[in-house]
Amino acid sequence: MDNSAKIYARKKIKKSPVLFRPKPTMSEYGYCGMYQVLYPCSREELIKKVSSVNFLGTPVEFVWMPEVETLTEPHEVSELFEPLKRRLRKVAVLKIIGSLLIITALAILLHYYKYGLLFLFSLIILIPAFLLLWENAGILLSLKKLTFADLNSPPDTVDSKHLEYFESFKLTWTKEIAACVIAAGALQIFAGSGIQAAGLVKPSVRQGEVWRLVTAGLLHGSFYHFWVNFGSLMWLGKLIEAFTHRAYLPIVFCLSIIFGSLASLMFLPTKTSIGASGGLMGLIGFLVILGIRHKNILPPNFFQSLLLNIALVSLIGFIGSDFIDNAAHGGGLLCGLLIGWLLLPAQEQLVQVVPIPKNLILSQVFRFLIILTTFITGIAMHGKTIKGFLISSIVIGLSFLAVRKFTFFDNY
Repeated sequence: MDNSAKIYARKKIKKSPVLFRPKPTMSEYGYCGMYQVLYPCSREELIKKVSSVNFLGTPVEFVWMPEVETLTEPHEVSELFEPLKRRLRKVAVLKIIGSLLIITALAILLHYYKYGLLFLFSLIILIPAFLLLWENAGILLSLKKLTFADLNSPPDTVDSKHLEYFESFKLTWTKEIAACVIAAGALQIFAGSGIQAAGLVKPSVRQGEVWRLVTAGLLHGSFYHFWVNFGSLMWLGKLIEAFTHRAYLPIVFCLSIIFGSLASLMFLPTKTSIGASGGLMGLIGFLVILGIRHKNILPPNFFQSLLLNIALVSLIGFIGSDFIDNAAHGGGLLCGLLIGWLLLPAQEQLVQVVPIPKNLILSQVFRFLIILTTFITGIAMHGKTIKGFLISSIVIGLSFLAVRKFTFFDNY
C-alpha cells in the first residue's frame, strides 16, 4: 500500500520516560499532553479528543485505558485507531483547502505582476504550496486503505534500502554536464549577458546559425533560473545514473535540448529562448518510461513522484506562459519519452538496466558534443579570437576541476 498515510500518522517522538511510565490510577481513561501534564477524562471524552482538530489546544501525546499497562501513543491502541484516522483526515482536508487558497491567490498575483521581486517571491511560494496540495491529496486517498496493522507494522525495508543506495551513490557523468552548465554560466557573466550571442534567437537560427539550438540550453536568464535548473540536473542525473546507466544521460540531455529548441522554433517563432529546461524535461520523460517498464528496480512511488514533477512544471508553465517556453518543455519531454521507449530494454524483472554496445559508443559522442557545445558557447560570447579561445578554455577547465575536487558535487 501507499506509505504516505502510514508515515504521516506515525510521528517520530523523542525517547521519554513518559512512554514507559505506568498508567495513572486517578481514572480509567485519560491522556498526557505537553510538559507531561495528565488529564483524566471519560472514554467518550478521550475518543472525542483524539479525533478532534484543535491547533491551539493541548495535543494528545499519550493515553491510558483499561486495555493498556503503561502510557501509550494513540496509534498503538486499536480502539483509538478510527478516531485517529478521522483527525488525520480532517488535518489533510484543511491543508488541501489552505494550499488551494494559496495557489489561487498566487495565480492571481502572478497574472498581474509578471516580473520583478514580487513575481519571484510568488513563484518561490507557489512550489511548496503545490507540493503541500499533492502530499495531502495522497494522504487523504491512502487513509481509506490504512489499517491498524499497517500503521503499527515495522518500517518498509525496501524503502530504506533504496534510500540508502541512492544517498550513497557517487555521481560521475552528471558532474561533467554540471561543469559545462557552470562554465557556460561563468562565461555568460564575463560577457555581460550572452543571450543575443548564443541564445535561441530564432531569426539567426533561420539564417544558418543552427548551433544555437544547443548552446541556448546552457544559458540562463538569472541566478534563480540557473540554480533551479542546476539543482534539477543534479537530482535527475543522479536518478538516471543510480537506477539505469550513466551512458543514457548525455544522449537524453543533449537530444532533448535540441528537440525542445526545434519545438520552440516551430511554435514560438519570434521569442528568444534560453535555459536547460528542455533537456531536464527530457530526463523526466526518460525516467517515466523507466518507471513504467522496470518498477522492480525502483523505489516505491517513483512513478508518482515523476508525475508530480510534470504536473508542477505544467502548472508553473501555465501561470507563466508569457515568459516561459512551454514549447521547449513539451518538446524535451516528448523527446525523453521517445528515447526511453527506444533505448530502454523492454524485458521485465531486470536486475540492472545495461545499454547495448552501440549505445555506449553513442553516449561518448554526445558526451563530447556537450563539452564542445560549451566551448562554442564561450567563443560565441567572447569572440573568435585568441582571447575568446583562452577565456573559454580556462573557464571550462576550472569548472571541470571544481566538480572533480569538491565533494559537494559527489552526493548532491
